[in-house]
Amino acid sequence: MPSLFEKKIQELKGVGIRRARLFNRLGVPTVGALLRFYPRAYEAWDPVPLSSAPLNEVCTVRATVLSPLSEQRIRRGMTLYRLRATDGELDLQITFFNNPYLKNSFRVGGEYLFRGKLTGTLLRREMGAPDFLPAESAPPLRPVYRQTEGLTSRMIARAVRSAFDLLPQQIRDPLPDSMRERFSLRGLRFALEAIHFPPSPDALEQARRRLAFEELLVLQLGLLRMKNRNRGETALRLTGDYSGDFF
Repeated sequence: MPSLFEKKIQELKGVGIRRARLFNRLGVPTVGALLRFYPRAYEAWDPVPLSSAPLNEVCTVRATVLSPLSEQRIRRGMTLYRLRATDGELDLQITFFNNPYLKNSFRVGGEYLFRGKLTGTLLRREMGAPDFLPAESAPPLRPVYRQTEGLTSRMIARAVRSAFDLLPQQIRDPLPDSMRERFSLRGLRFALEAIHFPPSPDALEQARRRLAFEELLVLQLGLLRMKNRNRGETALRLTGDYSGDFF
């Protein structure tokens, strides 16, 4: 029976065969490859008040939902879903496009972080198709992954979270305890989760240090193995002088 790291990516909840093809396009055929598919960057979701948020720029605001999501079909193939929210000072109209799956994503009176391009006027603020998270569960740093058409960074993050839900707290670590203690390195489970979903900048730095150490160690051991193997090979014995072929 294959370990979780060896399982095919389509076995994760919410992936399936069709989305697995997109993951394969990114070089991620297994759950283990997904856990080693590190974010290329991070977004700091630090909310700003609507009154001081710059218009026509991407920002994060913390707002309370005032109305349920309403549906408006404006033409064939185009349906708008709107809700109103407030940060206690100004109102914000949020619009999503062709996304009926959001109907149960918001609770009136609930607080959320919305991140997107802020438009409108000084009195009427709007945001179209923002990313969002419940305020109480929003991480300080959100991962941004390399994407491909049909597979967004947010989809990848959900798949990574599903993988961690299945991953035991205690996993086999390729670095022995003595080595981790000697170089003050965190365990593999901590490093993998902190590189994807860092609870703090310090935890992210610890994860990067641990994983970089491991990669360099594997590289050095591989080079050493090649060197020793080359030393053990029997040299060819030359029975004639062939230098004239080269000079």
